[in-house]
Amino acid sequence: VMQLVGVERFSGICSDSAANTRKARELLAKAVPALLNLSDCCHHLQNTAKDITKLTDFKTFVSNLRKIVSYFRRSTKASAELATTRAEDGITRGLQSIGRTRFASIYWSADALKTCLPSIRQLISSGKLQLSRKLALLQEGNMASMKFEQALIQYTSILAPIARAIKSLEATDATAADVFVFWLGIASSLRELFARPEDETGVSPALAQKITGIINKRYKEII
Repeated sequence: VMQLVGVERFSGICSDSAANTRKARELLAKAVPALLNLSDCCHHLQNTAKDITKLTDFKTFVSNLRKIVSYFRRSTKASAELATTRAEDGITRGLQSIGRTRFASIYWSADALKTCLPSIRQLISSGKLQLSRKLALLQEGNMASMKFEQALIQYTSILAPIARAIKSLEATDATAADVFVFWLGIASSLRELFARPEDETGVSPALAQKITGIINKRYKEII
């Protein structure tokens, strides 16, 4: 295809970093020395988000998030009650399922739950939703609920710069320069977050160190 179009018309090649596509990029870059070998920035940021999400620090939180979202997806009554209460509260955004194809899907699901949390707690306190083990995590004033909310805020605060960078870089007019700028933005946002007191962010120095290691590793791979 490149020969038909004209090899001289190509300045770079970009794909995700699956073994076969990465190898293809390497072979082409070797055959055409002037060709820039670039990994797909959105897939790369998705892998960065995945690395952070897989940390044992978030294992319990992600498991509970999946259970809560699954409960509302499967319960017609619960989802209908939530939709009504959200409308009354002026909350237009509902819960979001965790999918396999959307980038940073767990973050967007967590962010949606954070938005809907006041309405869900209102439903529980009013008795419109029967309290189950899954919903106990969302009952206001409950110790488990407070810990879950802390983990929710902690996780979304950390992943927000990455998820929003992915959304922006999916634009058709995004350039290589934009990738560099957004990576600097991610690093700057996290550095500012980790510089704040632990009792304010819930992020321990040990967790901050793990995440910084992941960010540095992924940055070096693409930049």
